[in-house]
Formats: sequence, C-alpha cells, structure tokens
Amino acid sequence: MKQRSTNSDKYLVNSHGHTMIYKLDAKGRFTFVNDATARFFNVTAESLLGLYFTDLIREDYRERVYNFYLDQFERKLPSTYFEFPVVSKSGKDCWVGQSVEALTTDDEIVEFLAVSNDVTDRVLTARSLRYTEERYRHVIENINLGTLEVTEDDTIISANQSFCNLSGYTLDELITKRAFSFFKNESGFASMADLSKNSAVEMELKNKSGSSVWVLISAVPIKNKYNEEIGHLCVVHNVTERKEQELSLKELLEEVESRNEDLKKKQDFLTSINDFAAKLIRSSSLGEILDEMTMSIVQRFGFECCRIYLFSEDDHKLRQVAYFPNDILAYEPENETLRRVVEEGGTGVENGETSSTLNVPIIADGEILGAIRSKTSNNKWEHLQTLTTLSNLSGNRIKSTLISLKRLETERALKEGEARLRSILDSALDAMITINEQGIITEWNLRAEEIFGFPNEETIGKDLSELIVPEKYRYAHNAGMKHFLQTGNGPILNKRIEIHAQHKDGSYFPVELSIVPIQLNEGYLFSAFIRDITLRKKAENDMSTALQRQKELAELKSRLISMTSHEYRTPLTTIKSSLDLLSFILENQELQNRDKIEKNVNRINLEIDRLNSLVNDILTVGKLETGTLPLKPEPTDMVELCTSLTENSFANQPDGRVVNMTVSGTPRMLDLDESLYSHVLSNLLQNAFKYSKTKGSPRLELNFKDDELEITVKDRGIGIPHAELGLLFDSFFRGSNVKNIQGHGMGLVIVKQFVDLHDGTIEVNSEEGKGTEFIIRQPYTQKLNKLIEK
Repeated sequence: MKQRSTNSDKYLVNSHGHTMIYKLDAKGRFTFVNDATARFFNVTAESLLGLYFTDLIREDYRERVYNFYLDQFERKLPSTYFEFPVVSKSGKDCWVGQSVEALTTDDEIVEFLAVSNDVTDRVLTARSLRYTEERYRHVIENINLGTLEVTEDDTIISANQSFCNLSGYTLDELITKRAFSFFKNESGFASMADLSKNSAVEMELKNKSGSSVWVLISAVPIKNKYNEEIGHLCVVHNVTERKEQELSLKELLEEVESRNEDLKKKQDFLTSINDFAAKLIRSSSLGEILDEMTMSIVQRFGFECCRIYLFSEDDHKLRQVAYFPNDILAYEPENETLRRVVEEGGTGVENGETSSTLNVPIIADGEILGAIRSKTSNNKWEHLQTLTTLSNLSGNRIKSTLISLKRLETERALKEGEARLRSILDSALDAMITINEQGIITEWNLRAEEIFGFPNEETIGKDLSELIVPEKYRYAHNAGMKHFLQTGNGPILNKRIEIHAQHKDGSYFPVELSIVPIQLNEGYLFSAFIRDITLRKKAENDMSTALQRQKELAELKSRLISMTSHEYRTPLTTIKSSLDLLSFILENQELQNRDKIEKNVNRINLEIDRLNSLVNDILTVGKLETGTLPLKPEPTDMVELCTSLTENSFANQPDGRVVNMTVSGTPRMLDLDESLYSHVLSNLLQNAFKYSKTKGSPRLELNFKDDELEITVKDRGIGIPHAELGLLFDSFFRGSNVKNIQGHGMGLVIVKQFVDLHDGTIEVNSEEGKGTEFIIRQPYTQKLNKLIEK
C-alpha cells in the first residue's frame, strides 16, 4: 500500500525522538508511521504500511484492544488512552501506552492519529510491587498484633483484623479516620511521626462499645523509593490485663494515702482559718480585705475561683468588686440563685456536670452587705461550711471598713468640690460675682478682677452697687433686690440682658449680665455672670455697616447689569434690523461681488448672535445673584428630555457627528425645571462638540441609581490643563489651550448655578489632549426652599 506523505507527516517522522506516532485508516491499517515506531518494532517503516494494527498486539489482548477501539469508532469519541502489550519482530513482549485521536470528515471518522510510548518498565514494576504488597498484606492480616497503616497526616488507610477485633470497628469504619481519634492521648504526641521518635507508649484505646482497652503502641516510618516518609506503620499490643493489675495496686495505695491526707487537711484547715482571721485584722483598706478573701478562698481552701459582690451605695444594686484568679471574666451576669441569697440571707448551691457553684451571703449586725460566689469540684457540703465560716469572719470587718471609707470619701469629695469650684471660678471666661441679700460681695473671681480692675481683696465684704453699678442704675438695682426679697419675683433674674457697667477707672462699658438666685437655709445668695461685650458690640456695628454697604453695592451692580444689557440690546437690535433689510436688498440686486458681501453679512449676523448670547448670560448671572431667577419644577422625564434635545439640536452637525446616548438603571420621573435643565445639557453638549472636532462623537450617559440620577457628558477633545480645573466655573474664565475657539467664559458658570438650584452637584475630570468628562449627580429628592418667581 502506497504511503500518503505530506509536509506534516515529514515533520512527525523527524520529531519526538522516542515517541511513536502513526496513522490508521478507518479499518485499522497503518497509513503512516514515524521512525520511532519502526525502531520500536525493529522493522522498516515501509514494512508496517498496510498492516492491520491488531496484528502487532499480543494474541491474548487482541480482542480486548479491538473492542476498546471499536467502542471509540461507534461512539465517535474524539480521543482515548489505553495500555496493552505488543510483540516486536524479535518476539519480545513490550507494553505501550497509546493516545488515539479520531479524525472526522462530515461527522464520520475517516482516520486515527495515534501517539504511543514504551511503558514496559512501569507496567512490570507495578506488577512486582503488587505481588510484594499482596505478600505483605497477607503477613499483616495474620499477625497476632494489631497494625495500622497511616498517611503523613495520620489518616488510616489500612488496618489488620487483629486491630479491628481490638477496637470493635470494621475496616470500612476505620478507613479515612484520624488514628489518634481512637486513643486517649495523654502523652503529648501530636502525630504518629512524634510517636515514631520514641519507644513504645502505653495509651487507652476507646472501644466502639464504650469500654477502654490499654495498649502498647509503637510506630515506624514508611518510605518510598526516594527515601521520603509517606506514612507510618503502627503496631498495637493489648496490655489491658497487666494495666488493670497496676491500677488496682495504685488505688489501694491511694486509699491509704487519702486517709493520712484527711487528717493533715483538718489540721491545715484550722491553721488556715487562724491565718485568714489574722490577715483580715491587719488589712487596712477595703481592697486589701477583698483581695485577701478571694486569694485565700482559692489558694488556701481549695476553691476553683471566687467572686465577691457588695451592694452599691449609689443605687443599692449588687456589684462585683473582687475576683480571683485574674484570668476569669471580670464580670458575670447576675444569677437567680445569687439574687435569692442576698434577698433571703440563706445559702444557695448550683450543681453542674463537673462542678458546683456555692453562694453565701456576707452579713454584719443582721445587715446583708453582699455575697461570696465560689466554684468547687467536690465535697460540696464541706466547702459550703468553709465558705460560710469565712463569710462570717469577714462581714464585720468589711462593714467597719465601708463606714470609714464612706467618711473619708465624703471629706475628700467636699475638699475636691471646693477646690474644683474655685478652679472653675478662677478659669471661667466670664466674671462670676456672688452677693448676699444685703448686696455685699462674697465671691469675686479672677476674670472679674480683669474686667473691672478691682483685685479680690478690695471687693470682698464691699457693697456691689458702690463698685461696678453706674450711678444712674443704682436706685433700680437696689429697688429690684428689695422687690425680689419681698415677693420672690425679679424681672431680670435667670435671663441674659445687656447693660452698662462701671470700671475702676470710672469708665462705662457694655456687658452681658445673667443673675441666678440661690436659696439657702439662712437666706438667698445671688450669683451674677458678667461678660465684657465691648468687642462684640464693635464687631456687630462694623458688620451692620458692611452688610449695608454690600447690599448697596449689590443693588448698584444689578442696576448696572440691567442698564448695560438694555443699552447693548438696543443698538444690536438696530444693527440686526439693518442687516435684515440689507440682505433683502441684496437678494434683488445683481452685484458682481455678491458672494463676498453675503459672507460678510453672515459674519456680522453671527457676531450679533454671540453678543446677544453674552448679554443673555450676563443677565442670567445677575438674576441668579439677586435671587430673581424663577424656578418652576415639575415632573420631568429625563430620558425623553435628553432624546428630544439630541435629536432636535445636535442631529445635523456639519461634520456628521451625533450624540451617543445610553441609559442604565430603572428610569424615573424627577421634579425639575425643564427649561433650566435643557440649558445645562445643551451647554455641555455644545462644548463637547466645539472642543472635540475630528475626535469622534460625544457621549451622553444617564445612570438611574438608587437615590440619584448620574448624568455624564464625555468627549475626546482638547481637554483642560490640570492647573486650570479649579477655575473652570469662574466667570469669564477660558482655558489657556482654547486658542481661536470662540466663547465668552460664562456658560459653565450658569450651568453650575442651575445645577445648584436643583440641589445637584457637578464635577469635571479632564486630561489635556485626551478629553473631558462632566458628571452631574441629581438627587431624586430636593429641598423646597428654592427661588420663586418674583
């Protein structure tokens, strides 16, 4: 059969040094083989062409291989992999691993491309390994000792029958479980790897039935051919009988030792009680007493922890005041048993699974001061008696300390209050003056000295009206004092009033005065808070003058803008009318330079329109500044507004560009002034076209978010210099790179003002030479205090 050779076939022949590559037709005959295939079978490539592939397969495997590839042909599988034995010309058995890809035409398999490799060594090695493993498994299964085989992470992958019998679990129940989960590991080993570094260790095996079996366990590493540890083999020997004998002997010894220990404990208990009482007497503060109680209860009397609760003097609620050891939670929620103990005066016990909590009241002279709450793991009755004894010893000592502490705290608070009051008075920004019913000064702070010029020693015991009350107010001052003392009413008390006071040098100055009456057992005191408002009054006068001046300038500016705009419009209207008449005449005249004249007329018309636009913008800014621009919000469909604007105003650009408009989110109606918002969008789109000629169409994006509409206008034009972005919304500002592009610098000022009127925001992102992006964020909900048409 003639070989079909192509450039790709030649490449395959000379490639893949040891990889066999060949092609078979749909019937399984060789149509192409490479040099590696010929070398493998020790024949020439030409001698294989036309042969059936199955002729080279070992006879006992032919049917199996034939059926495998018949299945691929019938199911039209694109690729398969199979390993099988072949026979070379020398009669030697070899194994190949073959990947076959089906080549199809019109969904029919017409050819197979096969890539094979010699896998003989691997197959024979695997056979030998399986044989060795089977022998090893036979020995393991029949040994009297229990064995476990685990991976590096101690996962069980095998166990012999002896271990299954010992643990009570089947092999399926053991597989994939962690080995140490079946042992009570009290030896500190984290893994079988740790165990393999030591000699055999005794452990308690937890049987499936719930009973325990004592075993002696050891572990040795299992290594692969690279001498790497891949797991461990554990040998388990049942030593339960010997261990039970040891435990019985140990229990007997412990019983004897326990009896001796009981005698020693009773003696130690009496000694500890005496020491505890002595330390309480020596403790000088409540903190020392509480610390001694908590530490002694835990360290001397065998409790696990101790908390002490006392009633608060402020609200008579139970508060935790001490605890030991320090690693327990500082605060514990109030417990029902504890509450009953402090209400009824009895003891309370809370039984847990492994421990009990004892609650004992602290009582002194029949009064319950608080409670002790301690946890114990055994001898509940004995510990309850102990805790009650300690509470009785501590009660009177705690009460006497609390009485002394309360007295000291009262004295300290009184001194601190006096010092704090004096400090506050001396550091106050206002003058604070106190007088008695006779008008005699009893308090005069440092600020009063600064304001009125009188030092403290010159004022205490003096009549207030003689020092700082101007002569024309003295009669009213004294009459008001007398009226209040007779009737209890005073028109200026507890109010802030402005009045004039007198300085030591005799000058008068304005002050803000507030007088508060304070009733005591022996009569009234009057505290006056006085603030020098000389500077404030001057500032108010200056501010009033400045505001009046500003108002006059604003009105002058408004009149100037209105007058100037009117004066501009009159001649512009006249010029416009004259040009219209001139254009009408030109249409009916046969002139030699008609085109040139019409061009100049059109240019004049264009400049007139620009001037009119400038005048309109200046008038709009003037109305915004004076608050006379009307705002007429009504429900507006922004999608419809933008669609109409782009189609009617920007659809017929001379260069053929259009506005690319996109809408995202769920559209909704907004309360807007449609006329003002049309002006905003029109101005931004005009700028986008004007400053991006030959740079593609501008984009208008409407993004309806949860609480606002985001409007974006983008272009790829000349951009704005970064240093000038902050000036973009200033009146008459134009970028330094606009060159000869016409404009007057008022458009964006009006855009921002219109957006502000709708409670929106506008921001700009731009890079010179790459384009500009304006983003308007318009809230769905706006404030109602807007400008209205006047």
